[in-house]
Amino acid sequence: MPVPRPPVLVLSDRQRGILEQLIRATTTPTGVMQRARLVLAMAAGGNNTQVAAQYRVQVATPRLWRRRWLAAAPQLAGLEAGGCTEKALRAAVVAALGDAYRCGVPPTFSDEQVIGILKLACTPPADLGVPISQWTPHDLARVAIAQGVVPRISPRSVGRFLKGGRVAAASLPLLAHPAAGGPGRL
Repeated sequence: MPVPRPPVLVLSDRQRGILEQLIRATTTPTGVMQRARLVLAMAAGGNNTQVAAQYRVQVATPRLWRRRWLAAAPQLAGLEAGGCTEKALRAAVVAALGDAYRCGVPPTFSDEQVIGILKLACTPPADLGVPISQWTPHDLARVAIAQGVVPRISPRSVGRFLKGGRVAAASLPLLAHPAAGGPGRL
C-alpha cells in the first residue's frame, strides 16, 4: 500500500536565501538553524521520513515543521507581495521557525500572598506577639499560615521570596585601588 506524500513546500528565492543565511550565521540559535535545515530539505523534495533520517531527528519533528511552515507560508508570501524589506521578511521567517509559547506550571502562590508574606517580614515579630527578636523563614512560614495569608508554605519558599528582591553582590570588587594590583588596575 503506498504511503501518502506530504504536502510540498514551495520556497521563494528570497525565503530560500534567508534560510541559507540563517544556517550559515554563527549567531543563529541552534533550534532555528536546525528548523531552517529541515525546511530546506523538505522543500528540496524530501519526505518526512527521509528528512528525519538525514538530520537524525524523530519523524514527528519534520512533520511538525512542515505543518508550521505551510501555515506561515501565506503570511510570508503576502509580505513578499507587499514589497517588504529584507529585514522584515527575515524577522517573519525567524518567527515562523521560532518556538511555540509554553505556559509552564502555574504559580503556587498569588502575588497577594507573596506581598502578605513580605509584609509580615517587615513587621517586627513583637508586634504580632511572637516571642523572637528576628524573623527566620521557619517562623515566618508558621505565622503566615496562622494569620491565614497562605494555607501552607515551606520555610524554603519563604526564604526564596525574601531573597528574590536582593541583588547578588559581585564575588570580586568591581573597582580596586590601582596600587593594590586588583581587578581595577589600569
